[in-house]
Amino acid sequence: MPAAATVEPVDRAGHRRDRHRHAAPAGGPRVHAGELPRTRPDLLAVALELARLIARYILAVGLPGQAEIFLDRCLSGCRRIGVDLDERPVLSLRHERSRSALEQGHLAWAEEELRKIIPARESLLGREHRNTLASRHKLARTILEQGRWHEAEQELRDIVRAEFRVRGPEDRDTMTARHSLARAVVAQGRYADARAELTEILEIRLRHWAPDHFETLTVRHTLDICRLEEGQVKEALGDLREILATDTAKRQVQHLAMIAARHTLAHCLIATGRTTEAEKVLLGVVADRRRILGDDHAETVRAEADLRELRGE
Repeated sequence: MPAAATVEPVDRAGHRRDRHRHAAPAGGPRVHAGELPRTRPDLLAVALELARLIARYILAVGLPGQAEIFLDRCLSGCRRIGVDLDERPVLSLRHERSRSALEQGHLAWAEEELRKIIPARESLLGREHRNTLASRHKLARTILEQGRWHEAEQELRDIVRAEFRVRGPEDRDTMTARHSLARAVVAQGRYADARAELTEILEIRLRHWAPDHFETLTVRHTLDICRLEEGQVKEALGDLREILATDTAKRQVQHLAMIAARHTLAHCLIATGRTTEAEKVLLGVVADRRRILGDDHAETVRAEADLRELRGE
């Protein structure tokens, strides 16, 4: 039987290419993965920064579970090649990994990890460096989500004061920390205080960012929670409909923040007697939270309980 013909690679003009043209010289340097930190620190730094940016993008589009898988692989690779997990770029990956845990409700794990990251960042960068403040903010949010509202409020007030000194009163990160502080105040039922803070944040945001900027929409949502709790249901309902009708919300309809806005919308609909529409909205919220967060996540369970109560089950 004749031997199979060998097909040589050709370029677009039909000329045969040398398959070995790009191969490393036989006696040239070879870089193994285990030697990368020592021989190519520049390449490692670029790779870690790229990984951080990819993770932030995955988180930004509302896929914390996928971000967790990606970051776990990156950190496993760092361990395998002997990279110190307390090096600055690796701390950034660990910070994003904690953020993915926070967004999925793995709060005890996130708190434990952030309490390790923060002193490492303080040692490298200082207590009021922007990266240290970012990790302190995530820790405060983790505490907040566990229902330790007063503790979270005290930490967030300290962070906001630091953000004012470091970045100024109208910086984007300062606004984000102030929003978290307002959420801590809302959680303690001080709606008038929270509304005053949120109104000021919203005024600043509208001076610098578009009305449909994603973070502006999340501030509006928190303000609508205050309105709902204070009995201004129609105002809250109208604003939530506007939020969810924006192009930004439509593009990120599966983002956890927009799912939360839909859940609040359902409460407004129930309060105004629109139970059929409320049931439809809650069904969507439950389905999305089950898919993204899982059946046992606290927010999934809460939405399911609201749906059962609406149905009289």
